[in-house]
Amino acid sequence: MSKRTTFLIILGAVIISGATIFFANYGPPEYSYINLYFYNPLEKKLRPERRKIPNGAAEEMSRVVLEEFLKGSKKPDSRTIPKEAIVNKSEYSGDGTFEISFTADYKLIHPTDEMIFRSALVWTLTELDFIAQIVINIGSEPLFTISDSPVNAFTRDNIVIKPNVLTSNAIVAQEVTLYYPDYNLKKLVPINKTLQININDRARSVTLEILSGPPAERPELSKPFADDVKFHDATKQGSVCYVNLSREFLTSLSGDPEIEKLQIYSIVNSLTLPNLKALQAKKVQFFIENKRISDYKGGLDLSAELVFDESLIEE
Repeated sequence: MSKRTTFLIILGAVIISGATIFFANYGPPEYSYINLYFYNPLEKKLRPERRKIPNGAAEEMSRVVLEEFLKGSKKPDSRTIPKEAIVNKSEYSGDGTFEISFTADYKLIHPTDEMIFRSALVWTLTELDFIAQIVINIGSEPLFTISDSPVNAFTRDNIVIKPNVLTSNAIVAQEVTLYYPDYNLKKLVPINKTLQININDRARSVTLEILSGPPAERPELSKPFADDVKFHDATKQGSVCYVNLSREFLTSLSGDPEIEKLQIYSIVNSLTLPNLKALQAKKVQFFIENKRISDYKGGLDLSAELVFDESLIEE
Protein backbone atom coordinates (compact mmCIF):
# COMPACT_ATOMS: atom_id res chain seq x y z
CA MET A 1 0.00 0.00 0.00
CA SER A 2 1.43 3.38 -1.00
CA LYS A 3 1.98 6.24 1.45
CA ARG A 4 -0.64 8.33 -0.46
CA THR A 5 -3.29 5.62 -0.10
CA THR A 6 -2.49 5.20 3.59
CA PHE A 7 -2.75 8.98 4.09
CA LEU A 8 -6.17 9.15 2.38
CA ILE A 9 -7.53 6.30 4.46
CA ILE A 10 -6.36 7.95 7.68
CA LEU A 11 -7.77 11.35 6.59
CA GLY A 12 -11.17 9.82 5.80
CA ALA A 13 -11.27 8.09 9.17
CA VAL A 14 -10.47 11.36 10.92
CA ILE A 15 -13.25 13.22 9.07
CA ILE A 16 -15.85 10.51 9.80
CA SER A 17 -14.73 10.31 13.41
CA GLY A 18 -14.90 14.09 13.78
CA ALA A 19 -18.40 14.28 12.30
CA THR A 20 -19.57 11.47 14.57
CA ILE A 21 -18.18 13.21 17.64
CA PHE A 22 -19.70 16.57 16.54
CA PHE A 23 -23.23 15.24 16.11
CA ALA A 24 -22.93 13.11 19.24
CA ASN A 25 -22.00 16.16 21.29
CA TYR A 26 -23.96 18.90 19.54
CA GLY A 27 -26.62 17.18 17.44
CA PRO A 28 -27.83 18.41 14.05
CA PRO A 29 -28.18 22.15 13.39
CA GLU A 30 -30.84 23.75 15.61
CA TYR A 31 -32.16 26.22 13.03
CA SER A 32 -33.00 26.51 9.35
CA TYR A 33 -33.36 29.64 7.24
CA ILE A 34 -36.35 29.85 4.91
CA ASN A 35 -38.11 32.52 2.88
CA LEU A 36 -41.45 33.97 3.89
CA TYR A 37 -43.28 35.76 1.07
CA PHE A 38 -45.16 39.05 1.31
CA TYR A 39 -46.82 41.18 -1.36
CA ASN A 40 -45.03 44.29 -2.61
CA PRO A 41 -47.73 46.63 -4.07
CA LEU A 42 -45.22 48.69 -6.05
CA GLU A 43 -43.82 45.72 -7.96
CA LYS A 44 -47.10 43.76 -7.80
CA LYS A 45 -45.18 40.62 -6.90
CA LEU A 46 -44.34 38.54 -3.86
CA ARG A 47 -41.06 39.40 -2.16
CA PRO A 48 -39.10 36.91 -0.02
CA GLU A 49 -37.93 37.72 3.51
CA ARG A 50 -35.37 35.44 5.18
CA ARG A 51 -36.34 34.09 8.63
CA LYS A 52 -34.71 31.67 11.06
CA ILE A 53 -36.89 28.86 12.40
CA PRO A 54 -36.06 26.01 14.78
CA ASN A 55 -35.64 22.55 13.27
CA GLY A 56 -37.92 19.84 14.50
CA ALA A 57 -40.76 17.55 13.49
CA ALA A 58 -42.62 18.48 10.32
CA GLU A 59 -45.83 19.35 12.19
CA GLU A 60 -44.01 21.72 14.53
CA MET A 61 -41.96 23.40 11.79
CA SER A 62 -45.12 23.92 9.73
CA ARG A 63 -46.86 25.54 12.67
CA VAL A 64 -43.92 27.85 13.41
CA VAL A 65 -43.65 28.99 9.77
CA LEU A 66 -47.40 29.71 9.66
CA GLU A 67 -47.19 31.73 12.89
CA GLU A 68 -44.21 33.71 11.62
CA PHE A 69 -45.99 34.43 8.35
CA LEU A 70 -49.14 35.66 10.11
CA LYS A 71 -47.05 38.13 12.10
CA GLY A 72 -46.54 39.92 8.80
CA SER A 73 -43.68 41.52 6.94
CA LYS A 74 -40.90 43.49 8.58
CA LYS A 75 -40.79 45.84 5.59
CA PRO A 76 -43.09 48.89 5.77
CA ASP A 77 -43.91 48.85 2.04
CA SER A 78 -45.32 45.30 2.07
CA ARG A 79 -49.04 44.51 2.20
CA THR A 80 -50.25 43.73 5.71
CA ILE A 81 -51.90 40.44 6.65
CA PRO A 82 -55.73 40.75 6.61
CA LYS A 83 -57.03 40.93 10.17
CA GLU A 84 -59.82 38.54 9.17
CA ALA A 85 -57.29 35.75 8.45
CA ILE A 86 -57.81 33.98 11.77
CA VAL A 87 -56.65 30.37 11.93
CA ASN A 88 -59.02 27.96 13.63
CA LYS A 89 -56.67 24.98 13.33
CA SER A 90 -53.86 23.66 11.15
CA GLU A 91 -52.44 20.20 10.53
CA TYR A 92 -49.69 18.54 8.50
CA SER A 93 -51.02 15.26 7.11
CA GLY A 94 -47.65 13.63 6.41
CA ASP A 95 -48.30 13.17 2.68
CA GLY A 96 -47.09 16.59 1.57
CA THR A 97 -50.36 18.34 2.45
CA PHE A 98 -50.72 21.10 5.03
CA GLU A 99 -54.34 21.87 5.89
CA ILE A 100 -55.50 25.18 7.36
CA SER A 101 -58.99 25.93 8.65
CA PHE A 102 -59.85 29.62 8.99
CA THR A 103 -62.76 31.07 10.94
CA ALA A 104 -65.84 32.45 9.15
CA ASP A 105 -64.26 35.94 9.30
CA TYR A 106 -62.09 34.88 6.34
CA LYS A 107 -65.10 35.39 4.05
CA LEU A 108 -65.03 39.11 4.90
CA ILE A 109 -61.65 39.60 3.18
CA HIS A 110 -62.00 41.53 -0.08
CA PRO A 111 -61.54 39.12 -3.03
CA THR A 112 -58.43 40.89 -4.32
CA ASP A 113 -56.84 40.93 -0.85
CA GLU A 114 -57.77 37.27 -0.39
CA MET A 115 -56.09 36.31 -3.67
CA ILE A 116 -52.92 38.17 -2.63
CA PHE A 117 -52.92 36.65 0.88
CA ARG A 118 -53.54 33.13 -0.43
CA SER A 119 -50.69 33.41 -2.95
CA ALA A 120 -48.24 34.57 -0.27
CA LEU A 121 -49.40 31.87 2.14
CA VAL A 122 -48.96 29.07 -0.41
CA TRP A 123 -45.50 30.23 -1.49
CA THR A 124 -44.38 30.57 2.13
CA LEU A 125 -45.48 27.17 3.40
CA THR A 126 -44.26 25.31 0.32
CA GLU A 127 -40.77 26.64 1.09
CA LEU A 128 -40.66 23.68 3.47
CA ASP A 129 -39.48 20.82 1.29
CA PHE A 130 -41.95 18.36 2.80
CA ILE A 131 -45.03 20.46 1.87
CA ALA A 132 -46.32 20.29 -1.71
CA GLN A 133 -49.83 21.72 -1.39
CA ILE A 134 -51.96 23.77 0.97
CA VAL A 135 -55.60 22.87 1.64
CA ILE A 136 -57.64 25.88 2.78
CA ASN A 137 -61.05 25.54 4.42
CA ILE A 138 -63.49 27.89 6.11
CA GLY A 139 -64.46 25.90 9.16
CA SER A 140 -65.12 22.46 7.70
CA GLU A 141 -66.14 23.78 4.26
CA PRO A 142 -63.80 24.17 1.24
CA LEU A 143 -62.67 27.68 0.34
CA PHE A 144 -64.56 27.56 -2.99
CA THR A 145 -67.10 25.22 -4.52
CA ILE A 146 -67.13 25.11 -8.32
CA SER A 147 -69.61 22.96 -10.24
CA ASP A 148 -70.40 21.23 -6.95
CA SER A 149 -66.74 20.24 -6.59
CA PRO A 150 -64.52 21.55 -3.77
CA VAL A 151 -61.65 23.83 -4.77
CA ASN A 152 -59.38 24.17 -1.78
CA ALA A 153 -56.02 22.57 -2.68
CA PHE A 154 -53.44 25.11 -3.83
CA THR A 155 -49.89 24.75 -5.11
CA ARG A 156 -47.34 27.13 -6.61
CA ASP A 157 -48.68 26.19 -10.04
CA ASN A 158 -52.34 27.19 -9.59
CA ILE A 159 -52.14 30.58 -7.92
CA VAL A 160 -52.03 33.90 -9.72
CA ILE A 161 -49.44 36.07 -7.98
CA LYS A 162 -45.82 34.94 -8.11
CA PRO A 163 -42.61 36.10 -6.42
CA ASN A 164 -39.95 38.32 -7.91
CA VAL A 165 -37.63 35.34 -7.83
CA LEU A 166 -39.21 33.96 -11.01
CA THR A 167 -36.80 34.35 -13.89
CA SER A 168 -37.63 36.62 -16.79
CA ASN A 169 -38.20 33.66 -19.11
CA ALA A 170 -41.52 33.12 -17.31
CA ILE A 171 -42.73 36.15 -19.32
CA VAL A 172 -43.17 35.53 -23.01
CA ALA A 173 -44.30 37.64 -25.95
CA GLN A 174 -47.31 35.83 -27.36
CA GLU A 175 -49.63 36.77 -30.17
CA VAL A 176 -53.25 36.21 -29.18
CA THR A 177 -56.60 36.75 -30.88
CA LEU A 178 -58.94 38.99 -28.92
CA TYR A 179 -62.64 39.48 -29.64
CA TYR A 180 -64.41 42.84 -29.28
CA PRO A 181 -67.94 43.89 -30.29
CA ASP A 182 -68.13 46.00 -33.42
CA TYR A 183 -69.27 49.62 -33.22
CA ASN A 184 -72.87 48.69 -34.07
CA LEU A 185 -72.91 45.88 -31.47
CA LYS A 186 -73.87 43.24 -34.02
CA LYS A 187 -70.86 40.90 -34.18
CA LEU A 188 -67.54 40.10 -32.50
CA VAL A 189 -64.49 41.24 -34.43
CA PRO A 190 -61.19 39.33 -33.95
CA ILE A 191 -57.96 41.30 -33.68
CA ASN A 192 -54.44 39.95 -33.28
CA LYS A 193 -52.26 41.49 -30.61
CA THR A 194 -48.90 40.59 -29.06
CA LEU A 195 -49.03 40.54 -25.27
CA GLN A 196 -46.32 40.06 -22.66
CA ILE A 197 -47.79 37.05 -20.90
CA ASN A 198 -46.72 35.11 -17.83
CA ILE A 199 -46.72 31.51 -19.02
CA ASN A 200 -48.45 30.46 -15.78
CA ASP A 201 -51.05 33.23 -16.02
CA ARG A 202 -52.38 33.48 -19.57
CA ALA A 203 -56.05 33.70 -18.55
CA ARG A 204 -55.39 36.76 -16.42
CA SER A 205 -53.52 38.60 -19.16
CA VAL A 206 -56.18 37.95 -21.81
CA THR A 207 -59.13 38.79 -19.53
CA LEU A 208 -57.55 42.06 -18.43
CA GLU A 209 -56.92 42.98 -22.06
CA ILE A 210 -60.61 42.48 -22.92
CA LEU A 211 -61.71 44.48 -19.88
CA SER A 212 -59.38 47.31 -20.92
CA GLY A 213 -61.07 47.60 -24.29
CA PRO A 214 -59.82 47.64 -27.89
CA PRO A 215 -56.76 49.61 -29.01
CA ALA A 216 -57.30 53.34 -29.55
CA GLU A 217 -56.39 52.93 -33.22
CA ARG A 218 -59.45 50.68 -33.71
CA PRO A 219 -62.36 53.14 -33.19
CA GLU A 220 -64.70 50.82 -35.08
CA LEU A 221 -64.65 48.45 -32.08
CA SER A 222 -66.55 48.79 -28.80
CA LYS A 223 -65.35 48.39 -25.22
CA PRO A 224 -67.43 45.48 -23.86
CA PHE A 225 -67.59 46.51 -20.20
CA ALA A 226 -67.69 49.61 -18.03
CA ASP A 227 -64.48 50.85 -16.40
CA ASP A 228 -65.62 49.86 -12.90
CA VAL A 229 -65.62 46.11 -13.67
CA LYS A 230 -62.73 44.67 -11.64
CA PHE A 231 -60.79 41.48 -12.30
CA HIS A 232 -60.20 39.29 -9.23
CA ASP A 233 -58.84 35.94 -10.37
CA ALA A 234 -58.70 33.37 -13.16
CA THR A 235 -57.97 29.70 -12.51
CA LYS A 236 -57.95 26.80 -14.95
CA GLN A 237 -59.10 23.45 -13.58
CA GLY A 238 -59.09 20.67 -16.14
CA SER A 239 -60.63 22.08 -19.32
CA VAL A 240 -62.58 24.86 -17.58
CA CYS A 241 -61.31 28.41 -17.02
CA TYR A 242 -62.95 30.05 -13.97
CA VAL A 243 -63.08 33.85 -14.25
CA ASN A 244 -63.81 35.72 -11.03
CA LEU A 245 -64.97 39.34 -11.47
CA SER A 246 -66.52 42.08 -9.37
CA ARG A 247 -70.29 42.53 -9.07
CA GLU A 248 -70.09 45.44 -11.52
CA PHE A 249 -69.72 42.79 -14.23
CA LEU A 250 -73.46 42.11 -13.99
CA THR A 251 -74.55 45.75 -13.76
CA SER A 252 -72.35 46.52 -16.79
CA LEU A 253 -74.34 44.15 -19.01
CA SER A 254 -76.60 45.87 -21.53
CA GLY A 255 -80.02 44.45 -20.75
CA ASP A 256 -80.46 43.64 -24.44
CA PRO A 257 -79.98 39.84 -24.78
CA GLU A 258 -78.12 40.06 -28.10
CA ILE A 259 -75.72 42.77 -26.90
CA GLU A 260 -75.16 40.97 -23.59
CA LYS A 261 -74.17 37.87 -25.54
CA LEU A 262 -71.50 39.85 -27.40
CA GLN A 263 -70.21 41.31 -24.13
CA ILE A 264 -69.92 37.95 -22.39
CA TYR A 265 -68.52 36.09 -25.39
CA SER A 266 -65.82 38.70 -25.91
CA ILE A 267 -64.21 36.98 -22.89
CA VAL A 268 -65.38 33.42 -23.62
CA ASN A 269 -64.18 33.32 -27.23
CA SER A 270 -60.88 35.01 -26.33
CA LEU A 271 -60.06 32.37 -23.69
CA THR A 272 -61.27 29.11 -25.20
CA LEU A 273 -60.35 26.67 -27.91
CA PRO A 274 -60.00 26.73 -30.83
CA ASN A 275 -58.67 30.23 -30.19
CA LEU A 276 -56.21 30.34 -27.24
CA LYS A 277 -54.45 27.03 -27.79
CA ALA A 278 -51.76 27.66 -25.17
CA LEU A 279 -54.36 27.78 -22.36
CA GLN A 280 -56.18 24.62 -23.55
CA ALA A 281 -59.50 25.71 -22.01
CA LYS A 282 -62.71 24.46 -23.61
CA LYS A 283 -65.18 26.25 -21.33
CA VAL A 284 -65.48 29.41 -19.23
CA GLN A 285 -67.35 29.65 -15.94
CA PHE A 286 -67.99 33.11 -14.48
CA PHE A 287 -67.91 33.90 -10.77
CA ILE A 288 -68.86 37.12 -8.99
CA GLU A 289 -66.89 37.92 -5.83
CA ASN A 290 -65.83 34.26 -5.47
CA LYS A 291 -69.43 33.01 -5.81
CA ARG A 292 -71.05 31.10 -8.64
CA ILE A 293 -73.73 33.17 -10.41
CA SER A 294 -77.16 31.74 -9.60
CA ASP A 295 -79.69 34.57 -9.77
CA TYR A 296 -78.91 36.39 -13.03
CA LYS A 297 -82.12 37.08 -15.00
CA GLY A 298 -80.62 38.06 -18.36
CA GLY A 299 -80.70 36.26 -21.66
CA LEU A 300 -77.81 33.87 -20.91
CA ASP A 301 -77.52 31.25 -18.18
CA LEU A 302 -74.39 32.50 -16.42
CA SER A 303 -74.45 29.59 -13.98
CA ALA A 304 -73.47 27.36 -16.91
CA GLU A 305 -70.06 26.68 -18.43
CA LEU A 306 -69.87 28.56 -21.74
CA VAL A 307 -68.05 27.35 -24.87
CA PHE A 308 -66.64 29.07 -27.95
CA ASP A 309 -69.40 30.42 -30.23
CA GLU A 310 -68.27 30.85 -33.82
CA SER A 311 -71.67 32.19 -34.95
CA LEU A 312 -71.01 35.50 -33.18
CA ILE A 313 -67.84 36.28 -35.16
CA GLU A 314 -67.85 38.71 -38.04
CA GLU A 315 -67.19 36.97 -41.34
